[in-house]
Amino acid sequence: MEFSETSWEQTLATYNVSLTDDDLNRTAFAGERGLWSDLASEFPQYQRKACFLMIFSMLEDDLNQFCEALRIKLDLRIAVSEIAGRGIERAKIYLSKIAEIEFPSESAEWERILRFAT
Repeated sequence: MEFSETSWEQTLATYNVSLTDDDLNRTAFAGERGLWSDLASEFPQYQRKACFLMIFSMLEDDLNQFCEALRIKLDLRIAVSEIAGRGIERAKIYLSKIAEIEFPSESAEWERILRFAT
């Protein structure tokens, strides 16, 4: 995320310089002069949202893989995919009810994760 943020900040800085340097503007931005709003506000927001979705999806996948590992290790007969619900909430149900692991669903961290999910 830091690399990406740094990259678009550098691109914005180059674009700002290109507004006073026609050769740079033509070379780097094809002569475009209406990109400031996109580069300064819109693109970073899209990028941050995309990164968040990717990280959240990785969390969900990790939880599902953990459930599957526990199913094998504990020789459980029910797979996470057989539990009603979706995503991280389904994994929570599996861990607490099927694997009988104390799940921190009352913790501030879990509550925060759920807020991010909506």
